[in-house]
Amino acid sequence: MPYCVLLNKRLTRILIEAAKTAWRSDAYDHYEVTLQRDFHANGDPLSISFIFTCHSRPEKHKPLVRPRSKTSEGTSNLVKTMNACLRAQGLTPKKRLVETTIIPYSPANHRALLALRCARSNRPFNIVTDPDYQDEIMMLRLNTIIPNPSMVSRDLKLIYLEMSKHVRRYFEVRSVISI
Repeated sequence: MPYCVLLNKRLTRILIEAAKTAWRSDAYDHYEVTLQRDFHANGDPLSISFIFTCHSRPEKHKPLVRPRSKTSEGTSNLVKTMNACLRAQGLTPKKRLVETTIIPYSPANHRALLALRCARSNRPFNIVTDPDYQDEIMMLRLNTIIPNPSMVSRDLKLIYLEMSKHVRRYFEVRSVISI
């Protein structure tokens, strides 16, 4: 039977702030976010869940629980609950403003985007040898040096190795559990 322990405030704040860097929806601002750590009966870690409690009317609807492993599945339940809460208060639900970020060109940024594109979209590294891709790049930025497939592969491995250090630190649990 699993049991849960609330993490200490410092660790909770660090985990929540790290998670918020990836959250893009305005719906998250409607909620107070806390963490719940679940453990197996023998004390082994089981999971981390985010608990979303409404700022304005927490007594009117129960908090939403989202397991840490499900954070990439979207925000539709958070948005629906937020919009219902706002309508119940006589307010108009917010429309999300789309923010565009312009990434300046540099050979390093180009290579990083290529590596991430291959990883995210399951594209082969030799996509860079495709004549249509090369024409597109030349159309957008003449005389761009296009990396070869082995460079894209090497870049992706390097990104993986460096980011795995951050992921390891993110999931480390350093709190002492007292029951």
